[in-house]
Amino acid sequence: MGVPAFFRWLSRKSPSIIVNCVEEKPKECNGVKIPVDASKPNPNDVEFDKTHLME
Repeated sequence: MGVPAFFRWLSRKSPSIIVNCVEEKPKECNGVKIPVDASKPNPNDVEFDKTHLME
């Protein structure tokens, strides 16, 4: 089972795992792109320090 099939199976089995997220976009000022400040708190109010994939 690949990742798309796994996600499809998981989202059908437990639809509450899918949530909308708030994403901050880079800004542009006078033709200069200003990247997203990653030191700010997550706008989704959820922080994950590490992600571990287990076999």
